[in-house]
Amino acid sequence: MNEENNQSPYCSIKIDELSDWECHLFGGYGSKGLVWTPLKGKVPNWFWRKMQYFLVGNMWIKQPKEKK
Repeated sequence: MNEENNQSPYCSIKIDELSDWECHLFGGYGSKGLVWTPLKGKVPNWFWRKMQYFLVGNMWIKQPKEKK
């Protein structure tokens, strides 16, 4: 602890929680293409996910929750 300004010499990093949804971009699935996982609470609604699939081939898949 630095006594001059009461600050720790270390930084802390906040890691946001990811959602259960994955977006396989531009028709890629499995080991091909790009996969994007949005932050929890930032997943588009059903209509937006379907329009992405129809227009550019983005496939949204909900992954099962891990049991702890």
